Amino acid sequence: MGTWWSLVGQAAWQGLIRLFANPVWYAGWLLVIWELARNVRRERRLFGVRVTRPWRAVRQRFLQAAVTGIIVSVLAAAAGVVVPARVAVAVTAVTVVLGLLRLRFAATLYSASVVALAATVASAFAAGLPAPWAGMARAVAACNPGTCLAVAAAASLAEFILLVWNRRHPGTPAMVWGRRGKGIGCAVSQLCFAVPWLAVAPGGLAWPGLLPPGWPWFGAASLAGAAGAAGTAGFGAMGVPLLVGHAGFWTTRQPGEGMRPVWVYDAVAVVCLAAAAWAVRHGWGAAGWLAPVLALASREAMLWWMARAEAVGDPLFVPVSSGVRVLGVQPGSLAAEVGIRPGEIITHINQVPVHTGYDLYFAFNQNPAYVRLQVVDLRGEPRWAGKPVYEGERHRLGLVLPPDDGVVQAFLRPPGRGGLWQTLYARFTARHPSAREHGQPAAAPPGAVGPHLQGSVAERG
Repeated sequence: MGTWWSLVGQAAWQGLIRLFANPVWYAGWLLVIWELARNVRRERRLFGVRVTRPWRAVRQRFLQAAVTGIIVSVLAAAAGVVVPARVAVAVTAVTVVLGLLRLRFAATLYSASVVALAATVASAFAAGLPAPWAGMARAVAACNPGTCLAVAAAASLAEFILLVWNRRHPGTPAMVWGRRGKGIGCAVSQLCFAVPWLAVAPGGLAWPGLLPPGWPWFGAASLAGAAGAAGTAGFGAMGVPLLVGHAGFWTTRQPGEGMRPVWVYDAVAVVCLAAAAWAVRHGWGAAGWLAPVLALASREAMLWWMARAEAVGDPLFVPVSSGVRVLGVQPGSLAAEVGIRPGEIITHINQVPVHTGYDLYFAFNQNPAYVRLQVVDLRGEPRWAGKPVYEGERHRLGLVLPPDDGVVQAFLRPPGRGGLWQTLYARFTARHPSAREHGQPAAAPPGAVGPHLQGSVAERG
């Protein structure tokens, strides 16, 4: 047993070295940090406060990605997924190329599916090509389609785990220009990850003991081309960064509800891609054609459907006459402690009706020792929430509200269907381009949108 754990430790160290040598690993986390850092600028410009704590969020996501990577590594090894170095290099290269075209295409599901399809096409036509092209086709065909489909299944599994894990993530508040040229509230979700997957690979470490019959069941035919009855094939580990997740603007529903189709898709994709990898491994070559095409087409169809539903739905974060609509809640604040959620409506504070942010601040200061809020929740049902207010808590109610004096700064939502790091494409404008057509006044200069009001009801960053 001691020898076994020693070999596993050596393989894991080998895989980590290869992971840290992969530029996609660093590019993925730099994009995560950049996306979160942009939140701070956006929140300060729109509301005069800071809701996002970038480094805290990065640490949390890194830990979540590490735990998910361990789960995927163990399950993939138990299932017999073997990833040779050439497959990892090919997936990395295609990820870079697709990411240069559009960041959402840098998802490992896309790159692994493209490599699987290319390997299937190359193996089918290599024999009929001239000598120089035939050599290139054979090199591409060497990236076993079954292995590539297993990599895509691993990426879908990692994305499923992380999105379900963060299904209650409220997102961060922002303002976007609506279809009629008016500013409306929204929630921004930025759940993108670079997951460290340590996959079993051919290597120089001696396998201690007999391999199970038929192992590996997915991907490559053997560890080192010599996995016979003796089970002495050499093994190692390959560090593969899995780029997974989803980012986007949500105006008609909460981010967790909006992203439910993504993790449902992932759950189905894991089963279908694993079955296709098994089929390719056992000689059904048609799966190498069908599986990647269906994976890419269904993913695009799902994202198109989500974008369509968001475009035609009724806005959730719109002002109401009965109270004050909550756009965001700062973690650790009084509002978070009493359970206020984005999208809910506060109608009374300490039995005083509120209709604007000024009303809310005035009512909050009427009782120095207790705060009691009447709230209409997301189902339209009223409830009460309250707690004692202690010394030092008077200035951290922690609510982010739409500006009372009108929205003159907001985001143009990026065109497209959402996906990896898509909020990086959002463009901030001082007024909607069609403001003149709608008879709206010219925009105020940046920073003119009542930060004094938001600073009174939310902790200044």
